Amino acid sequence: VDLMADNYDLVVRAGKLEDSNLVARRIMATSPEVVASPAYLAVHEPIQTPTDLLQHNCLCGTITQWSFQHINTGEEIDIKVSGSFTAANGHIVLRAAEEGFGVARLSNIYAAKAIAEGRLVPVLNDWAVPPGQISLVYPKVVLVEVWRSLLSL
Repeated sequence: VDLMADNYDLVVRAGKLEDSNLVARRIMATSPEVVASPAYLAVHEPIQTPTDLLQHNCLCGTITQWSFQHINTGEEIDIKVSGSFTAANGHIVLRAAEEGFGVARLSNIYAAKAIAEGRLVPVLNDWAVPPGQISLVYPKVVLVEVWRSLLSL
């Protein structure tokens, strides 16, 4: 939603926030995982390095440039991924990954249960994905109105 145009007071946003005239308060950090279903992994080439993703069908959300850092060497690499499926909703990307359509980069909020239950398998275990965040975002005018309300008590 467009917070200002659609006249919302508060929204929850995931990921990196653009600079704007809005106020953002981080409420939690997330740990993205690169995952695929056991069925997908059984019939496709192994994924050992981030560049291997270029040969796979990547299920993309709003982020198509995936960043990695090797956990032992510190090497950093960014990969522009692509695939036959894009959705701006983590639940939909999760479902597509579980169904074996490809490799997904998902927040632990979406992936943790599927990993624990064996529906998804983490890949690239030697590579860390930079953490994400969940934020509350609201217009500055809401903050001013709250302060005015509090001062009038």
